[in-house]
Amino acid sequence: MGNEVLFHLDRNKQESLQSQLRKAILNAILNGSLPAGFKLPSSRRLADDLQISRNTALIVYQHLIEDGYLEARERSGLYVNGDFIEELEHSRLKKAQPRPPVPREELLPDWHTRLQSEPSGLTFLNLPRNWRQMPYPFVYGQPDRTLFPLTSYLQLQAVVLD
Repeated sequence: MGNEVLFHLDRNKQESLQSQLRKAILNAILNGSLPAGFKLPSSRRLADDLQISRNTALIVYQHLIEDGYLEARERSGLYVNGDFIEELEHSRLKKAQPRPPVPREELLPDWHTRLQSEPSGLTFLNLPRNWRQMPYPFVYGQPDRTLFPLTSYLQLQAVVLD
């Protein structure tokens, strides 16, 4: 690696230097400027080249490692994660392959089957008689019949589906 500066940051932007650096590295990885296995400069070197705080460079590198874009190799440095690049290429190829159209009928729900209710198939909870007087009468899956006209709804549903 020569003395070239890999990234440029705009100090006049409202966006933080940390955010700009992260985007610059990500864009370089995603567009192939930084290929798999490419060794990145140390945080100290990057900070010196860009005239930013070393902590800024460290934080960006750490987040990119956590997100899987970079890998740290002990006593060697930081590299563009080859596994990530392979996954990216695989997903790009997968997206490029045209999918056969799904028939419209398969996309629509089968309302007739969904709305048929068999009262004998319903499970009823055995509740204590005074469950409504309890401080918190929460019962899973039991509608409050005072808030919704369930009987009328079931009668109308039966008329519509017959």
